[in-house]
Amino acid sequence: MTATKPTDTPQLTIETPKDADTVTTSETRRRPKKPKSGRTAFGRPADAAAPEQEAAETPTADAQAPAGAGSGDETSAELEQPETAATEPAPVSSDPATPTSEGAAPADASPAPAQAPAAADDAGGITGALRGGGTTPQPTDGGWVMLDPQTVAPHPYNAPDRSRPQPENPKYVELRDSIRAKGVQIAARVVTIEAFLAARPNLADELKKLNPKAEYVAIYGHRRRAAAEETGRPLKAEIDDAVMKDNGDLAMLAVENYGREDFSELDEARMFQNYMGSGISQRGLAKLLGGVTQATISRRLALLNTIPEIQKAIEGRNEDFKKDDGTFLKLAPVDAAVIAGKLPYCDPSVKKEGSLSPERRADQLDALERVLVRKWTATRAADYVATARASVEKAAAEKVDIVEPREFFKGESYKHVIRTDEDREQARKDGELVAQVDDSTGELNYYTKALPQKTKAEPSSQQQKEQEEDKQRKSARAKRMEFLPKVIKTPLPLREMTFFLARHFHDGIAQAAGASEAGKLAGKLWHEAGLLPSFAEEWRELMAANLDDPKLDVHGAWVRVIAALENNAYAAYRTWNHVDIAYFDILRDKGGYKPTEWESARLETAKAAHAAAVAADEDPAADDNPAADDAAAEAETAKEGASDDAATAETE
Repeated sequence: MTATKPTDTPQLTIETPKDADTVTTSETRRRPKKPKSGRTAFGRPADAAAPEQEAAETPTADAQAPAGAGSGDETSAELEQPETAATEPAPVSSDPATPTSEGAAPADASPAPAQAPAAADDAGGITGALRGGGTTPQPTDGGWVMLDPQTVAPHPYNAPDRSRPQPENPKYVELRDSIRAKGVQIAARVVTIEAFLAARPNLADELKKLNPKAEYVAIYGHRRRAAAEETGRPLKAEIDDAVMKDNGDLAMLAVENYGREDFSELDEARMFQNYMGSGISQRGLAKLLGGVTQATISRRLALLNTIPEIQKAIEGRNEDFKKDDGTFLKLAPVDAAVIAGKLPYCDPSVKKEGSLSPERRADQLDALERVLVRKWTATRAADYVATARASVEKAAAEKVDIVEPREFFKGESYKHVIRTDEDREQARKDGELVAQVDDSTGELNYYTKALPQKTKAEPSSQQQKEQEEDKQRKSARAKRMEFLPKVIKTPLPLREMTFFLARHFHDGIAQAAGASEAGKLAGKLWHEAGLLPSFAEEWRELMAANLDDPKLDVHGAWVRVIAALENNAYAAYRTWNHVDIAYFDILRDKGGYKPTEWESARLETAKAAHAAAVAADEDPAADDNPAADDAAAEAETAKEGASDDAATAETE
């Protein structure tokens, strides 16, 4: 079946099979099928009339993806086309009237010349300047023409990087090399300059900047146009002015963009912004595109109310934010939208709360750092920044300087903290008030440059009791220290020393004796007692190095344990027990020490507790023969005494 377009557009011949799944031109191309859900491939309901459906032979923008554009990979589409038996596309002729094609037309083929629609205005002005003149290229029997790509301007709303060569993009390089070898295999879709300006007169200046010699405007196939221009190949194109009806060009641009693998949220936002520049509302744009809600459009547009650093972070290319392995940190678009919503960086005409001030720029940078580096949520970061900015403005209104307390007070900021409203007002009157913006909340913390005069409160009864307790503890310690040098001069006999050390190993004192605090006190007592050898300040080190004198080791161990017992008794807020009872027995027996009243009270409490514990553990029924046990104990004691006397004599 052959269908012919109305006479106001270039004639295209498209053969449509009955199953309508494929469209045949000079090449075979697959038309995407409609989704089973009843919506079109682009998202519009299947029964919704598209702008291009008046021309039945033309695939609509929203009923299917344009040939070669819907997959998002133009390179693959170009490379997958079979080579025709026709000659390779020739370079663009210098004579616009001389058409070129990939295949020779039959000798009797006489395609009707394409007629451009009437211009929206006369040949003068911008439109006249952009109108290239010359003879319109004639369509082939497949419905396409070969154009000089230099006469085809990119659509002003197309992404700029997609409208020019991209030598850094491997897919573009693959496409370019294919076109250099085989020519453009899949037709781009273009409209005449007259039809474009009739629909979008507001873009005349922009179009002239892009290409002052333009005779056509590309609707899709922009990378093919750029590659054709770079390689000097002609651009295979379908001229379809009807696509400009009812913003059809925008719908087709969207089809091409959504098919791109690298089409990001920012790209989508820029596309929406361009479209709305044509006077389309968000609601109207959502209806035009189909499958895109107004809420999505609003969220995407919010991304444009951010500084370039945030937009680079969204795309994962901000050099200031990298992981340890060198890869980029990425900001989620939803987080960027939150920052933009609370701290919009834009002209107030775009959003009432917007601002393009250096302060707003700094605010967004601060929020970005807190999200990417400190791992805050975007809401917390934006709220903090807003609060901190308000605090800075409040301090300026109050004529209070903002300082960094650690540096300002040289490490003693805690002494200058103001905690009451009265102290703050007094510091304000005295001209001593400064403030800090809290790095966690954004609120103001106040300080006084002068040390605050604190009124000394009377201690409570509990505090008085504790102070008296501490006083008595220190007084008793001082008295014991006077007796200790005499106590340590002579250690216990060897037998008693063995039991003494073993006992204190089990109650933990022996371990404490080996600690540094006990070692320090032992060295001090050794020196004050005038014991030899005199190790002075190196007592611990030299005592540990002694390997030749066992008697010195025993004496040193004795002094260390006494020092540990003293430290144990001196410890604050500790209840004395049987260990302290034994310690005071040594002080009494070896030095004639008499406890103070405070010590006596604590010892009596310890003895009572110890007696109660012993009574609880005793079992009278176990003593079957107390008299025999006593006799055996006496015999054992006499035997041990004889052995001890002999050992003592040997040691001395």
